[in-house]
Amino acid sequence: MAQGEGILAPGENVEGVGMNRGQPGSSECRKLAWALALALVVFVSQGCSGQALCPACDCPELIRAQIVDDRFVESALVREGPYDVRHVADGDTIKIETGETIRLIGVDTPETKHPQIPIQRFGREASSFTKKTCYGQKVYIEYYKHSKYDKYNRLLAYVWVNGKMLNAELVSRGYAYVYRRYPCSRKAMLVSLEAKARAEQRGLWNHGLTDGRYTRLVHAFDALSPEGKAHLDKVLLELALKFPAEELPPPEYPVPDEFKQEGDAAGEEQ
Repeated sequence: MAQGEGILAPGENVEGVGMNRGQPGSSECRKLAWALALALVVFVSQGCSGQALCPACDCPELIRAQIVDDRFVESALVREGPYDVRHVADGDTIKIETGETIRLIGVDTPETKHPQIPIQRFGREASSFTKKTCYGQKVYIEYYKHSKYDKYNRLLAYVWVNGKMLNAELVSRGYAYVYRRYPCSRKAMLVSLEAKARAEQRGLWNHGLTDGRYTRLVHAFDALSPEGKAHLDKVLLELALKFPAEELPPPEYPVPDEFKQEGDAAGEEQ
C-alpha cells in the first residue's frame, strides 16, 4: 500500500469529518456515538425482540417466562390430593378424577400422539412407565398458584405417587428431557438428574448395543401369532418370578413429609 493510502495521520480528516477533539466534524461523531448508545439501551431493554418486556403484553412466551420467575418459587406452590388417576395420555400427561388434565411441569417426554410428529424414540417406553407408575393410583399434585395452566388449558404440576415425584423419576430413568425453556423452582434439581442419567446412558441417553431394546421387543411381540403372544406372556411371567428386578433406590431429591410413605417415615425415625 502506498504511503498515505488508506492510513490517516494523527488529526487528519476524512472528507471533512475530524477524528480528534477540536477538529471539524467531531461534534457530529459524538452525536452519532450517543445515538448508537441510546439505541443499544432501548434494544436491550426490549428483550432484543422489539417488544417491551411487560407481563401484560403479547411478547413471545420465552421472553415472558424470563420475567415472571418470581411466580415460580417454592412458596407459590399449592398442594392438593390425593386424586385417582383416570387416564394416561402419554409420558408427561395424565387425567385425574376431577377431570383436570395434568401436564408434568419441567419435563418433556418423546411424542407418541402428536398429529404432526411421528412416534419418537422412547416415547412408548415413557408412556408405559407413567401408566405403570400411576394409572389407578392415588396421586398428589403441586402447582404454582400464579401460573396454573398452559395454553392448552392443562394444569402444570408436579405429580407425587407412592412417595416419589413422577417428573423427577422420568428424568432420572432417561424417559424424559428437562424442559429448559420455561421456569420452575426445581429446574436445577431436574437438570442434575438428567446429567446423571446421561452420564450413565440411561434410556434416551443409551448409545450402546441395547439402544432401542424395548422398541424392538414391542415390534417383535406385534409380529407374533396369538398363540405365540400367549406363550411369550407365560415365559415372561416365569422369568419375572425367577429373576425379579432389584429394589429401586430411594429418591435422589427432597420428599415433602406429607408425601412420604409410612415405611420411609419409620426408617428416618430409627
